[in-house]
Amino acid sequence: MTAAQVLLGVMPTVLAVMGPSTEEMSMLANVARRPLLALMLAAGSPSVYFSRAFEYHDPAQILHDHPSRLPQWRPSTWYSKLSISLAEYIIAMAAITNIATLNWELGIKAICTLWTNRIFGPTIWALLGLVVHIFGTIGLRLRVCGWRGPKEEVLEAARRKEESVNAVEVRGAFHIRKTLGSAGEWMTGIPRRFLSFLKTEPIPSASAGFEVRIVTFQESKLFLVAAWVGSMTAILHIIFGTLIFASTVFVGVEDALSIVGRYMASVSVCRIILMYELAGLRESFASVVPLGSRDTKLREVSTLTPNLSCDSGDNQMVKRRVRATVVSSQV
Repeated sequence: MTAAQVLLGVMPTVLAVMGPSTEEMSMLANVARRPLLALMLAAGSPSVYFSRAFEYHDPAQILHDHPSRLPQWRPSTWYSKLSISLAEYIIAMAAITNIATLNWELGIKAICTLWTNRIFGPTIWALLGLVVHIFGTIGLRLRVCGWRGPKEEVLEAARRKEESVNAVEVRGAFHIRKTLGSAGEWMTGIPRRFLSFLKTEPIPSASAGFEVRIVTFQESKLFLVAAWVGSMTAILHIIFGTLIFASTVFVGVEDALSIVGRYMASVSVCRIILMYELAGLRESFASVVPLGSRDTKLREVSTLTPNLSCDSGDNQMVKRRVRATVVSSQV
């Protein structure tokens, strides 16, 4: 039984190493515009990748491409796009079901000495991981905003964002109004956002005909506080999970191996789906638009030259080299 407790105690740390980071989830929700899929992947992977405390990374660096990376297949027909999305939702739902049933079985069939008269210890740990992902996604929205869709639509969205940033007089040090816009502007944009959600949510990030453009805001004090709090909550989440699972008794070694394997299976499949979506974002990535108080002019850096076509082969390799150079220079 002691060996089983040790195995369960180290499991939250192992899952955190395997799991997604808040930056990756934020790119899927805010840039790929697939918040429902991001929420399902966060629920099916109740772990948060952690780095050094009070350290954060530039989210745009996730889109950094390498010339030697394997080109991503981009579905072009509507049935192939919907089939891929449907498979992603089914797999994510299966991962959520596995996590939910496993947490329930642990609460019913085992005893947590930390809460001897409670059965919801593992469930609370899983829900807190989801909260950490949601908080991190909202916090990174203060730093990055993105669009995905046809070229004309994303260009129009970037133009509207530039106009809204230039029209708002920044007051205070947090830059909340400049980053998120006024409450009235946000309310009037709800129908447009819902329509955009319907256009992008069921479409994979690697779909042909879609282009990705992101806007990066200058770091604010509010963003720094949110990033620091997010990094600390990820570490506290691992500590809490270690306490919960290490104090679980009446679990044999074979049962502990089965528990760890089921958790790792859910985290692995969610991670695979997330990596596929992020690879699609890299293929669709077109430009970075830095906006900040030092320079609020729209400085768009296109990664596609007129002489480059969408055909595979040498032109595709040249395009990937140009994209990698531009992203690394922006970061």
